[in-house]
Amino acid sequence: MTFKYRLDPLLNQKNQVKQDAEQSLAARSRELTEEEKRLAEVKQHEAELLGLKEKAKNGLLNPGGGKQITGEEIRRRLDYLRGVDHDVEAARGEVFAQKQAVDESQEKLIQARQFLAECAREVEVLEKHRDKAEARHDQQVERKEANELDEIGAHLFISKRRLT
Repeated sequence: MTFKYRLDPLLNQKNQVKQDAEQSLAARSRELTEEEKRLAEVKQHEAELLGLKEKAKNGLLNPGGGKQITGEEIRRRLDYLRGVDHDVEAARGEVFAQKQAVDESQEKLIQARQFLAECAREVEVLEKHRDKAEARHDQQVERKEANELDEIGAHLFISKRRLT
């Protein structure tokens, strides 16, 4: 007599949910990696802009090449410096936004890990239940066979006793 676990459909469903959770965890991990990569790129861009700003600041009043610097040239350099400063502020905003995106991705990853752990626990509980139910079934089958053998032995003993 073979063992048929009555909760097999539920176990199969839980296994499928667990597999889906594993795939979701992998996707969240990839998303986090991409967001961190994007953050590094944005920070690099901000650092480049800060370098440009510092260079523009240092060269604001420096005539360069021994020439006299005119008021128009100072005004042009000042406008350039303001533009670079505006770009730096925009880059800082991008960095801040990207840090938030990374934080959200990390939170999603944590949630995916927790959900996967929960799914794994549910599957483990059902598998243990199935193993115990199968062991009980095997014991019942063995007891039944033992009783049948005892009954057969008793009948044989009684029939031999009658013959003698």
